[in-house]
Amino acid sequence: MVKSLKERIGAAVRAARADAELTQEELAERIGRHADSVSLIERGRTLPTLDMLVELAAALNLSINELVPTTIPEKSKSTRRVRLEAEIAQLLKSVPEKRLEAVRDQVRMIAELD
Repeated sequence: MVKSLKERIGAAVRAARADAELTQEELAERIGRHADSVSLIERGRTLPTLDMLVELAAALNLSINELVPTTIPEKSKSTRRVRLEAEIAQLLKSVPEKRLEAVRDQVRMIAELD
């Protein structure tokens, strides 16, 4: 079953918050909202406004692109996979540009093993 946009944004927010080691309350405080708002978004019950997406991204040190999926998935991703992808994206930010090609080549080789 393909997840809705609300669910996919919620999963991305949840994974990014967990990676930042923040509680829902701490994230809500950073964006000047109530923890219930963060909970509703993370559970895919409500779609955040554009303003709120900007605030969430800033509070989590991410770009909006990292919270908003730009493609329609063929099948839903597990919460674990979303979390792992977010963690890898965070780690890639610290890799010097001159080493990114090597990282890409390693990932490609690993992907081809399956």
